[in-house]
Amino acid sequence: MIWNSLLLIFPILILVAALRCYKKDGKWMNAFYSRMCFHDVARRLYVQLVMLLLILFQFIQIQTHISAIDTFIPLLITALLIRFSMAELVFYAIKRRKVMVSVCSLVLVGLFIPHCFSMAVALGILLVASIFYPSRGIRNMVESPDEIFSLTSIPGQLVANYY
Repeated sequence: MIWNSLLLIFPILILVAALRCYKKDGKWMNAFYSRMCFHDVARRLYVQLVMLLLILFQFIQIQTHISAIDTFIPLLITALLIRFSMAELVFYAIKRRKVMVSVCSLVLVGLFIPHCFSMAVALGILLVASIFYPSRGIRNMVESPDEIFSLTSIPGQLVANYY
């Protein structure tokens, strides 16, 4: 019973994180934005924490269901995405508008199909993680020294270009 209630926490966690933190201009989120833009170590830690969350969800999924076939594909995706460069490519691919809409549709449909629940939650976690990952535009701006000054001096510039 406890394992089943833990399974329900993950979709709720995805929804709350997306609604609570998306495009917020608070002190904590500004610090998060700047660290994710300027520090490679912060992005690597972020990817590893997302993969840890995915592994934890897959562990709970395996504990609650006897059939491990439902969790094989999400576990395989998680194993592939532990490598940072692969995860970064996937996050940038998901950030494209058409891909994001299709992944969101797949997540919504998969949540209501019994054997696709674990895949839907894994895709949902990746979707929310890619939303909070810095865009390629701001990563290119950080590489040039002229743009760094405008990002750090104007407070809303970082948040405007982050997504």
